[in-house]
Amino acid sequence: MKYTKILRDFYVLTAAFFSFCVQAQALEVPDKETHKSFLLETWKPEKPSLVVFKDPSCPYCVRDLKKRAQLQNYNVFLFWSPILGERSLDHVNTFFKCPSSSDQIVLDAVIERVKPVCDGEFKQKEFNLNKKMAENYSPNSVPQYWLGGRQVGLTSLKLSQSIIDAESVISASPIKIDWSRYGVSAVNKPKTSRHNVGIVLPENTRLTEQAMSLLAKNTRYNWYLFVDRTGDQGFSELWCTHKALVCTKKTMTKFEKNNKEFKLLTGLSNSTKTQYVFEGKTLLNAEKKYLIPKMIIAATTPNSEG
Repeated sequence: MKYTKILRDFYVLTAAFFSFCVQAQALEVPDKETHKSFLLETWKPEKPSLVVFKDPSCPYCVRDLKKRAQLQNYNVFLFWSPILGERSLDHVNTFFKCPSSSDQIVLDAVIERVKPVCDGEFKQKEFNLNKKMAENYSPNSVPQYWLGGRQVGLTSLKLSQSIIDAESVISASPIKIDWSRYGVSAVNKPKTSRHNVGIVLPENTRLTEQAMSLLAKNTRYNWYLFVDRTGDQGFSELWCTHKALVCTKKTMTKFEKNNKEFKLLTGLSNSTKTQYVFEGKTLLNAEKKYLIPKMIIAATTPNSEG
């Protein structure tokens, strides 16, 4: 009887081990050419590949997505696995109308908990590749990370020490800004739970309806606008319509005063390019890339900046 139990246990363990080996062998390794649209960054030959599965409705996925700069030691392939219901599936389907399912527009939308605004043709081939990878790995929880065919935890990975996120930028801020002084320059309604970003437009930049609309609707940060073109015909109407204000000379005088004061405070009086001040720090290009939504950058950057 004892011998029979030992033999049975041996077969169970053998079957489990065989099943594990088959599963491990069956896992598809993403290819830099076939799956290049799923890469978060340009392919780096010297770096190992990391396969990541996320659901846009998963709060932990969003949290990790905000800190994706810490994965710079890997070639990160991001695939979407909508395991949290119809809302997730609906969001993921819209990703394949964007330039790619890992495009900055998609990442920004997931972080902001909205659908990306993309009207391109549905990319069936990319959709099928994503579906195939999700079915192959079959993640039953997200976020999920795979390295060398083995599931790993984020804490076990070799993370970059130069992490670009809100906290790291704020800690490097050279000045502390009292944003309550610039209430009239706020495009959306400020909330204490959000970080503050001042957008300083270069001289002679014309503000567009698209830029105002995007900033007014975007709830990722408290957006403040500093621009010299307040004397342009139609600016007052454009500004006050989005602010839901009755434009007065006093209001516009305050706006102009804010503009001059903020530029002097941040040292951006003579800037020839659009600058973004995150709390008290003027963002570098790398910081801007990770912290400011791509659609906002596009809408507030003059064409001459390229």
